[in-house]
Amino acid sequence: MIDSGFLVEIWIGDTFKNLIKNGRYEILIGGLMNASKYVFEGEYEHIESQANGECDFVEKNTRKKFDAKLCFNKSEGKMIGAPKGEMIKWLEEMNEYFADVKPYSLPQELKIYKFLKDKLNTIKDDENLIVYIPFPMMLDIPEVCNLLTSTTLDIAVEELKNEGITKGRQIFAIFPINNGMALYDIEKNLVEKVNGEEFEKHLFFKRKSS
Repeated sequence: MIDSGFLVEIWIGDTFKNLIKNGRYEILIGGLMNASKYVFEGEYEHIESQANGECDFVEKNTRKKFDAKLCFNKSEGKMIGAPKGEMIKWLEEMNEYFADVKPYSLPQELKIYKFLKDKLNTIKDDENLIVYIPFPMMLDIPEVCNLLTSTTLDIAVEELKNEGITKGRQIFAIFPINNGMALYDIEKNLVEKVNGEEFEKHLFFKRKSS
């Protein structure tokens, strides 16, 4: 969730809708994976032909599989590219995925928990999950660091592990931050900042000086 104590500049280009609709975001995600030094070690190829339910990415040496999913549902997807009022509503919907956990609430009640559970049940047991979140879970990080506090995402993933739903599969998150993109290995609690120039042609969030 964005700290309300900061001023944030938000820009969403008209091309963002096409980026999502035509699936080109997968190619950009592959570029981020190959630019990674810490979170995604190795070299990754994008599987262009997926007629038989193939995964999105494979690590060239280990053949480890990854499937990328967009972090919003169909109704939220329809808001993208709509009039400005709809985009404001879309941003509010995105914020709900990562809103602070309410006292005495259960992890199963979290919006992000329900989303992740659904996606883990749709991918194969040998495919790791990458979630592209077009919303900043945080505003900035160093080049690479361990998070010191648990996020709503961490709480949801821990519950999914306890329930045996992850089945040993890893879950990664990719999201925009100030002047870049963040790659987050949730199991290792490791987050890395990489160049987000290609994504920033379509959408960016930047901290503004007060």
